[in-house]
Amino acid sequence: MLSDQMIEYIEIVIAMVFVGQFAFGITLLALGKVMMEYYEWGIFRPANNWFQKSTNFFMKGCFGAGPYFYARLMKYPWIITKLLFAITLLLMGLTSIVLYHILTWIINVVLG
Repeated sequence: MLSDQMIEYIEIVIAMVFVGQFAFGITLLALGKVMMEYYEWGIFRPANNWFQKSTNFFMKGCFGAGPYFYARLMKYPWIITKLLFAITLLLMGLTSIVLYHILTWIINVVLG
């Protein structure tokens, strides 16, 4: 149906989303509250118009998993937060790899 090149582009976009989530999580692990403040500056609360809503969708879609888990873990002491977040990142990375392979298999079956 679609050309092999188009399927490859779709797979690359999926991989970019997963890599963006994981990379932002790694920077959160390293820099902590600095990156959380950067993420909060990019989010509009409350979103009043379509531009703010689309910006929120982009930020949460590309970088939202790491800040979500990090904010949940901030109630613990600093070292426990870092340790639990490192475990969460490990699980998030493994889940991303498995999901990528499942999604690319589905795309190749449906569109290939």
